[in-house]
Amino acid sequence: MHKIEYSGQGIMDGKVQLPSSKSISNRLLILNYLCGQSLQIDNLSAARDTKILAEILTSSNIAPVIDCKDAGTVFRFMLALCAIQEGQSFKLCGTKRLLERPHDILIKALRELGADIEWAANKEYLFIQGKRLKSKALKLPGDISSQFISALCLIAPKVKGGLSLEIEAPILSKPYISMTLDIMQDIGLAHSWNNQGIRIEEQHFPTKPQKIIVENDWSSACFFYALAILSKKASIKIDNLPLKSLQGDAQMAVFAQDFGIQSIEKGNHLHLFKKEAAKASEAKHFELGNYPDLSIPFITACAIMHPKTTFSGLEHLRHKESDRINSLKIELEKVGIFLKEQNGHISISQQTPLDLDKSVIMSSHDDHRIAMSLSLLSLHFKEVLLDNIDCMSKSFPTYFEQIAPLGFR
Repeated sequence: MHKIEYSGQGIMDGKVQLPSSKSISNRLLILNYLCGQSLQIDNLSAARDTKILAEILTSSNIAPVIDCKDAGTVFRFMLALCAIQEGQSFKLCGTKRLLERPHDILIKALRELGADIEWAANKEYLFIQGKRLKSKALKLPGDISSQFISALCLIAPKVKGGLSLEIEAPILSKPYISMTLDIMQDIGLAHSWNNQGIRIEEQHFPTKPQKIIVENDWSSACFFYALAILSKKASIKIDNLPLKSLQGDAQMAVFAQDFGIQSIEKGNHLHLFKKEAAKASEAKHFELGNYPDLSIPFITACAIMHPKTTFSGLEHLRHKESDRINSLKIELEKVGIFLKEQNGHISISQQTPLDLDKSVIMSSHDDHRIAMSLSLLSLHFKEVLLDNIDCMSKSFPTYFEQIAPLGFR
């Protein structure tokens, strides 16, 4: 067990260095491979997911056996990329939990384009025979995973006749689809997106050298906004984090205004501050269908400080590294906080009063966002004992180094 304690006075004051965006980094690595390694990517993410993908794509020839470990984005992006490698065969595998997560909608869509993909008899890996895929009008549900749509968009210029994709409403995590298309546009790949329809023509990937700087990670910044919500006062400076961002989780700066937290860009850093604790009495509601990665720290902070807050659009949290709704529900009950979820709508109730003078033994459920969110509880409870902190390296390897100057150890 790892003991996490907070020794400050509830005032968050300091400067933190975030990791770079793994969402942007992972998309750029796929595009860089398709561009013949012509992109010069600065500030590439050091997150474990990105390291896994970078290692897979190190050479011009992808290895025949690909272990994605627990990285869902890597698995789905590589599934699409392998499908267009004509004449090559691959086995795509990963952890038991990864293979249990939804992939069949993407597999079906690739098969409709002509891909040769089969599960092994024991479902321990996918066998892929690379082929030249051919255009066909596709229709995908928008409420499962935006990664399916992004995976198809990334390979679309290589599909004979291009890609025509209709996305059925509701579309969840829409900013991640926009991110994919915006990055493609930035390197010279054209697309159109009207209402629910995406069209990407068959076209050459650019091979002219281009330099791209990856933004720092807004999903990681959300943990510091959560700390600001939990604190009495806050003044936190973060480098290289633009309010106008490719990343949808920049919306956290807007949500935080309802809790007295302001965000101002000064030079190359973002300054978030709160002058005094916001009142807990007012009921607020947030639709988070487009922002799954900010939801867990946000819900955790509100569960302590603003229990009348409600959230919706979160059905797909059940299909992440863990069933995040159930994981958070189980752990918060240990401190007298109860989550009620129905059809993705979450409400909170508290045992009154909360017993803050206690040590709490928590499980991370091997989920990086659950682990980091639960660590925030040490700001209010005596200490948090957490079974696994290694999972944090999936997205934020230096998390504890960054919260230490704010009073945590």
